[in-house]
Amino acid sequence: MPAARCNHCGLQMISSSYPKAMKWYHDHLRENHPKVWLHA
Repeated sequence: MPAARCNHCGLQMISSSYPKAMKWYHDHLRENHPKVWLHA
């Protein structure tokens, strides 16, 4: 199962698909770490 982990706060999630994991990761960055998301 694909997983995503935030390197900035350690939050993790497991998903049924890679695209869902990446969407979660980018949504998380945008909402919780906007300065980091702008550089991604």
